[in-house]
This record gives sequence, structure tokens and C-alpha cells, in this order.
Amino acid sequence: MKALLSFFVLTLLLGTSVAMAQTTDTTRQRPVIRPTPPDTLPPVDSAANDMEELVDSLAPAVDTLTVSAAAQAEINKIIPKKATIRSVILPGWGQFYNRQKWKIPVIYAGFGTFAYFIITYTGNYQEYLAGYQEAYNLKTVPGQDPGRTKTAIVKGRELNLNQLKQGTDFWRRWRDYNYIFTALFYGLNIVDANVSAHLKTFDVSDSLTLKYAPTLIPTSAVSFVPGIKLTMVIK
Repeated sequence: MKALLSFFVLTLLLGTSVAMAQTTDTTRQRPVIRPTPPDTLPPVDSAANDMEELVDSLAPAVDTLTVSAAAQAEINKIIPKKATIRSVILPGWGQFYNRQKWKIPVIYAGFGTFAYFIITYTGNYQEYLAGYQEAYNLKTVPGQDPGRTKTAIVKGRELNLNQLKQGTDFWRRWRDYNYIFTALFYGLNIVDANVSAHLKTFDVSDSLTLKYAPTLIPTSAVSFVPGIKLTMVIK
């Protein structure tokens, strides 16, 4: 009986050992794979490419407007000195030489406006001057203020000597101002012809000594900011 019980216990222990061995092998054949966190930082090359695309999108469009050979030849014929001399001789002639004919009516409208004011102020000045001379030549009444008692009628109004003197000075001053304004406007006409002629022949080709272009400025190992690069060539 004891031998049978011992055999039964030995068989049970052997079965348990085999089961544990199989369980260990199964665990080794199926290792636990832990997911790794994704890389949240983009590659350096990818970030640089994205910034380059952004800069290209912000870059100004290329001007495809071309000037014909005939038009370029006409522009090259413009000489600033000739335009200046023509405007000195006759206002508007330099603008006509620069092929800016729309400025000619503006110039003569300005001269016409100043001429109108000069003529008007000169007429008023002469009327007040004549009235002042008339009142001044009147006899002085003893014991009275001649500036108040001596009067003359100008433009339907009776004005004393003091008022006539003020009116004469006022209209003469504004007439002289308009002479000065006309001279300045004449000088402006000359300057405009000269500057416009220079701008007509100004070099705007690709061979300028100062150039600009979009670029990328690194701020760290993986980031960039768009910027502008200036290049100056000293010849």
C-alpha cells in the first residue's frame, strides 16, 4: 500500500515539473514587445525643406515685362542736360522732350493761376493807391486827425487815410508774394524736367550693384526663420 502511494506522489510531481517546463518555454517564445513612443521631432532635412518652400512662396514674382528695342532706344536718347535747357527756355518743353506730355497742361494751369492772382491783386493795389493819394492831397482841417478826416471812395466804400494805407500795403504784399510763387513754380518746372530725365535713363537691370534675395537664418539646430540677404558689389 505504501509503495502504491509513493508511486502516485512521484507521478504527480513529474507531471507538474513537465507542465512548468512547457510554460517556461512558451513564455520565452512569446516575448513582450513594448511600443516605443514616436519621435515627435521632424528630421532636420524635412524642416529645412519646409522653410525653403515657405521662403519661395514669399519671394516676389519675377517681372516678365520686357521693353522693346525701339522703346529702349528712345529712352537712351533722353539726355538730362537737354531736358533742363529746354525747360529753361520754355516751360513744358523739357517735359515734352521726356515724353511726359500730360504735365504740360498742369504747368500752364499753374502759371495761369498765378497770373490771375497777380492781375487781380495789382488792380486792387492800384485802386487803393489812387484812393490813398486822393485822400492824402486833401486839405488838413486844423485840430482834427488827418488819418480819420481825410477820406476817399474805393470800390463803393468810403475809407479814411489809415484804411487806405492798410489796403494799399495788403494788396501790394500779396501781389509780390505771387511774383515769388511764380518764380518758384518756374524753378520747379526746371527741376522736374531734369529729375524725370534722369529717372528715364536710370538703370533698373539685373546688373545693379545692390541685390537682395530671400534666405533662411538658422536659430537652432532644427529651426530656421525666413530673412532677406543683401549683396553689395563694389566695382
